[in-house]
Amino acid sequence: MSAATAREPFAWDGVLWVCMDCMLTRETGEPQNGDREPWSTGFDGVEVAHGVPESEHTCGHDGVTTECGCAVADFATAPCDACGTWLAGERHAYAYRLTTGADQ
Repeated sequence: MSAATAREPFAWDGVLWVCMDCMLTRETGEPQNGDREPWSTGFDGVEVAHGVPESEHTCGHDGVTTECGCAVADFATAPCDACGTWLAGERHAYAYRLTTGADQ
C-alpha cells in the first residue's frame, strides 16, 4: 500500500475550480449572491473537500489541503464549476469524487 493510499481512503476523481461566492457559500452555509445558486444542480452523488488532492499538488504537500498556493488560482477566466459564472477572478479548488448514484 502506498503512503498516499494510507492517508486517503479513496482516490479523488479530480478538481473543481469555484468562484469566491461559491467557496464562501459552501464553507459558511450562507448564500453570497442572490443571482446564482451555487452547488444546486449536478452535485447529487458527488463528495467534495475544500482543497487540492495530493495527486494535483505541485508543491509537495500531502493529502487534500488548502495550506498552499496550489489551492487558489489568483486570476481565472474559465467559468466557475459550481455556478457557471463567467465573471473572471479567483478560483478555489475542491477535490471531488463520484459516489454511488452519481450522475455520470
